[in-house]
Amino acid sequence: MSETQKTEQQNKPLSDNEKRRKAVEANRAAMKLLLDGYPQVFNLENARPLKVGIHQDLAKDEKLSKTKIRKALSSYVRQFDYYKSIVEGAKRIDLQENEAGIVTADEQKHAEESIGQIEAKRQERNTKRKKAQQFKKNKQEKEVRLTSKLQDLISKTNQRT
Repeated sequence: MSETQKTEQQNKPLSDNEKRRKAVEANRAAMKLLLDGYPQVFNLENARPLKVGIHQDLAKDEKLSKTKIRKALSSYVRQFDYYKSIVEGAKRIDLQENEAGIVTADEQKHAEESIGQIEAKRQERNTKRKKAQQFKKNKQEKEVRLTSKLQDLISKTNQRT
C-alpha cells in the first residue's frame, strides 16, 4: 500500500461499528491493565464485589490515568462473572482485599437484571448465528443441486451429438 493510500485510509471517517470496536478494544486493554496491576482484587475467574468508590483509591494509587481507570472499571463491572458475584450480603473489597461494605438487595436486583439482559443478547446472537449457518448450508445445497442438474444436462446433450 502506498503512502497516499495509507493517508487516505487514515483520514477516512470510521463507521459506527468501527468506532464501537475501537472503543471496546480500548476498554479491554484498560481492563487488562487492572487485571495485571491488581491481580488479587481484579480477577475474572474469581470476581468479587468491589468497594463503592474504588475508582478514587485507584486514582490515589497513580498506577493508571483517570481515563484508563474509568474505562477499565466500566468494562470489569459489566462482566458476567462480576454480576454473578453481586449477591445480597456479600462483602465488598478494597485494593488491599479488606472488607469495604456489603452488597444490598437493590444492588443484587440490578445485577440480576443485567444478567438477564446479557443472556437475552447471547440468545439473540446465537439465534442469528444459527439462521446464518442454516442459510449458508441451504445455499450450498442449492448450488450442489444446480451443479448436478447442469452436469446431467451437459451429459445428455453430449450423448445426443
